[in-house]
Amino acid sequence: MTWLNFLNTIEEWFSQSGDIFVVARLSKMAGARMYSWFSTYPAFWSQVDKFPPQTQVIVFRERQFPLRGIVTPELISQALGVIPEHTEAMVTRGITPPDSLISLWACDTHAELLETLRDLVGVPVSIGLYVPWHRPDTENMISAIVPLPKGTIRRGAY
Repeated sequence: MTWLNFLNTIEEWFSQSGDIFVVARLSKMAGARMYSWFSTYPAFWSQVDKFPPQTQVIVFRERQFPLRGIVTPELISQALGVIPEHTEAMVTRGITPPDSLISLWACDTHAELLETLRDLVGVPVSIGLYVPWHRPDTENMISAIVPLPKGTIRRGAY
Protein backbone atom coordinates (compact mmCIF):
# COMPACT_ATOMS: atom_id res chain seq x y z
CA MET A 1 0.00 0.00 0.00
CA THR A 2 1.40 3.40 -0.93
CA TRP A 3 1.56 6.21 1.61
CA LEU A 4 -1.10 8.16 -0.31
CA ASN A 5 -3.43 5.13 -0.47
CA PHE A 6 -2.91 4.63 3.25
CA LEU A 7 -3.84 8.24 4.04
CA ASN A 8 -6.88 8.10 1.74
CA THR A 9 -8.07 4.92 3.45
CA ILE A 10 -7.73 6.50 6.89
CA GLU A 11 -9.65 9.58 5.73
CA GLU A 12 -12.43 7.27 4.51
CA TRP A 13 -12.43 5.42 7.84
CA PHE A 14 -13.00 8.71 9.67
CA SER A 15 -16.15 9.28 7.64
CA GLN A 16 -17.45 5.87 8.81
CA SER A 17 -16.22 5.75 12.41
CA GLY A 18 -16.34 7.88 15.53
CA ASP A 19 -12.70 7.46 16.45
CA ILE A 20 -9.41 5.97 15.29
CA PHE A 21 -6.63 4.53 17.46
CA VAL A 22 -3.01 4.66 16.30
CA VAL A 23 0.17 2.88 17.37
CA ALA A 24 3.38 4.43 16.04
CA ARG A 25 6.51 2.28 16.14
CA LEU A 26 9.61 4.46 16.04
CA SER A 27 12.57 3.21 14.05
CA LYS A 28 15.90 2.79 15.86
CA MET A 29 14.33 3.63 19.24
CA ALA A 30 14.65 0.25 21.03
CA GLY A 31 11.05 -0.77 20.38
CA ALA A 32 9.53 2.55 21.48
CA ARG A 33 5.86 3.02 20.65
CA MET A 34 3.60 6.06 20.85
CA TYR A 35 -0.17 5.86 21.09
CA SER A 36 -2.68 8.35 19.69
CA TRP A 37 -6.45 8.57 19.61
CA PHE A 38 -8.31 10.76 17.14
CA SER A 39 -11.81 11.85 16.21
CA THR A 40 -10.89 13.84 13.08
CA TYR A 41 -8.70 13.31 10.05
CA PRO A 42 -7.03 16.77 10.30
CA ALA A 43 -5.91 15.98 13.86
CA PHE A 44 -4.64 12.57 12.71
CA TRP A 45 -2.72 14.11 9.80
CA SER A 46 -1.27 16.85 12.02
CA GLN A 47 0.22 14.22 14.37
CA VAL A 48 1.35 11.77 11.68
CA ASP A 49 3.07 14.59 9.80
CA LYS A 50 5.32 15.06 12.88
CA PHE A 51 6.50 11.44 12.98
CA PRO A 52 10.04 10.88 11.72
CA PRO A 53 10.61 8.95 8.48
CA GLN A 54 10.55 5.15 8.82
CA THR A 55 7.99 5.28 11.65
CA GLN A 56 5.50 2.46 11.24
CA VAL A 57 1.99 3.89 11.66
CA ILE A 58 -0.60 1.24 12.60
CA VAL A 59 -4.23 2.37 12.52
CA PHE A 60 -7.27 0.61 13.99
CA ARG A 61 -10.60 1.25 12.35
CA GLU A 62 -12.91 -0.12 15.03
CA ARG A 63 -13.54 1.42 18.44
CA GLN A 64 -10.74 0.31 20.76
CA PHE A 65 -12.05 1.72 24.05
CA PRO A 66 -15.62 0.39 24.36
CA LEU A 67 -15.87 0.90 28.13
CA ARG A 68 -15.86 4.59 29.07
CA GLY A 69 -16.81 6.51 32.17
CA ILE A 70 -15.77 7.91 35.53
CA VAL A 71 -13.97 5.30 37.61
CA THR A 72 -16.35 4.08 40.32
CA PRO A 73 -16.69 0.70 42.01
CA GLU A 74 -19.38 -0.09 39.43
CA LEU A 75 -17.11 0.73 36.47
CA ILE A 76 -14.32 -1.34 38.02
CA SER A 77 -16.69 -4.28 38.38
CA GLN A 78 -17.88 -3.85 34.81
CA ALA A 79 -14.27 -3.71 33.52
CA LEU A 80 -13.37 -6.92 35.35
CA GLY A 81 -16.42 -8.55 33.77
CA VAL A 82 -15.58 -7.39 30.24
CA ILE A 83 -11.80 -7.98 30.25
CA PRO A 84 -10.97 -11.70 30.64
CA GLU A 85 -8.38 -12.64 33.26
CA HIS A 86 -4.83 -12.89 31.83
CA THR A 87 -5.80 -10.83 28.78
CA GLU A 88 -3.94 -7.59 28.14
CA ALA A 89 -6.06 -4.49 28.63
CA MET A 90 -5.36 -0.82 28.11
CA VAL A 91 -6.63 2.16 30.08
CA THR A 92 -6.31 5.84 29.18
CA ARG A 93 -7.55 9.04 30.75
CA GLY A 94 -10.59 10.63 29.14
CA ILE A 95 -13.76 9.36 27.54
CA THR A 96 -13.44 11.03 24.15
CA PRO A 97 -10.49 11.07 21.76
CA PRO A 98 -8.17 13.97 22.64
CA ASP A 99 -6.94 14.12 19.01
CA SER A 100 -3.35 13.74 20.17
CA LEU A 101 -0.82 11.41 21.74
CA ILE A 102 -2.06 9.60 24.82
CA SER A 103 -0.57 7.72 27.76
CA LEU A 104 -1.72 4.17 28.38
CA TRP A 105 -1.69 1.82 31.29
CA ALA A 106 -1.26 -1.72 30.03
CA CYS A 107 -2.56 -4.40 32.39
CA ASP A 108 -1.87 -8.15 32.02
CA THR A 109 -4.08 -9.45 34.81
CA HIS A 110 -7.20 -8.54 36.74
CA ALA A 111 -5.00 -7.64 39.71
CA GLU A 112 -3.11 -5.07 37.60
CA LEU A 113 -6.32 -3.71 36.09
CA LEU A 114 -7.88 -3.42 39.54
CA GLU A 115 -4.82 -1.62 40.92
CA THR A 116 -4.74 0.80 37.98
CA LEU A 117 -8.44 1.60 38.22
CA ARG A 118 -8.35 2.01 42.01
CA ASP A 119 -5.62 4.63 41.51
CA LEU A 120 -7.94 6.46 39.09
CA VAL A 121 -11.17 6.55 41.15
CA GLY A 122 -13.15 9.66 40.20
CA VAL A 123 -11.23 10.12 36.92
CA PRO A 124 -12.84 9.74 33.47
CA VAL A 125 -11.20 6.82 31.64
CA SER A 126 -11.57 4.60 28.60
CA ILE A 127 -10.84 0.87 28.77
CA GLY A 128 -10.39 -1.81 26.15
CA LEU A 129 -8.44 -4.87 25.12
CA TYR A 130 -4.82 -4.19 24.23
CA VAL A 131 -4.52 -3.79 20.46
CA PRO A 132 -2.89 -6.53 18.33
CA TRP A 133 -0.53 -4.07 16.61
CA HIS A 134 2.03 -6.79 15.85
CA ARG A 135 -0.30 -8.82 13.59
CA PRO A 136 -0.55 -8.54 9.79
CA ASP A 137 -2.88 -5.93 8.29
CA THR A 138 -6.59 -6.73 8.08
CA GLU A 139 -9.68 -4.89 6.87
CA ASN A 140 -9.86 -3.19 10.31
CA MET A 141 -6.14 -2.54 10.92
CA ILE A 142 -3.67 -1.20 8.40
CA SER A 143 -0.13 0.05 8.61
CA ALA A 144 2.29 2.06 6.55
CA ILE A 145 5.80 3.46 6.86
CA VAL A 146 6.32 7.23 6.96
CA PRO A 147 8.27 8.03 3.80
CA LEU A 148 11.74 9.53 3.69
CA PRO A 149 11.95 13.20 2.60
CA LYS A 150 12.14 12.34 -1.13
CA GLY A 151 9.09 10.09 -0.83
CA THR A 152 10.90 6.76 -0.75
CA ILE A 153 9.66 4.14 1.65
CA ARG A 154 12.26 2.19 3.58
CA ARG A 155 11.34 -0.01 6.51
CA GLY A 156 13.11 0.94 9.71
CA ALA A 157 14.67 -1.11 12.49
CA TYR A 158 12.21 -1.63 15.33
